[in-house]
Amino acid sequence: MKAFIFYGESAVIITNEKFEDEGDFKSCLLKRYDRNDYNNAVKSLKNRHYEHVVIQTENIDSIIDEIKSQYQVIEAAGGIINNKNNETLMIFRRGKWDLPKGKIEPGESIETAAEREIEEETGVGNLKLHKKLKNTYHIYEEKGNEILKITYWFHFSIDDNPILTPQLEEDITEIKWFSKDELSMALSNTYESIKNLMSGFDLKI
Repeated sequence: MKAFIFYGESAVIITNEKFEDEGDFKSCLLKRYDRNDYNNAVKSLKNRHYEHVVIQTENIDSIIDEIKSQYQVIEAAGGIINNKNNETLMIFRRGKWDLPKGKIEPGESIETAAEREIEEETGVGNLKLHKKLKNTYHIYEEKGNEILKITYWFHFSIDDNPILTPQLEEDITEIKWFSKDELSMALSNTYESIKNLMSGFDLKI
């Protein structure tokens, strides 16, 4: 099992599996979690001395909690949505294809937040919830602060054919249904966290 915390195109990989560097990238391997070692490794990651940092552990969740404690955490929710033709809905925002998602409001459940954000960003409502997917994590800087964004993802479907309405104030300029054959085109211009979420995803509802 592996969890990924993304820094742009790079990642901290937390795994309970034996790590073998196949020579495709330069990796920093931490055989246990130590805060100082982690911070030094991430600094090297930012400076492009490594492409990935790998932490080996028997308890992935506890390491994620340790890492979360070092950052300002923002929580968001979103979804992979399929229609009756098993096409996948994606939005085009700031030069990349993405999935609809947004910040969770106070007192709001993650499922409700995902449905609300999808409808606000795309105009698609009346969603049928199938299952919760894995979380994604990525770290970025904002106004001098390092933010860890956790996004909770769900798989939804719809039976009808709603009018797609991009939320222009959120810089969404296009919305498109992608067939399974077309999806690789969108994934060639998306974020690493989205690629990781959708890798091996079964489009069948």
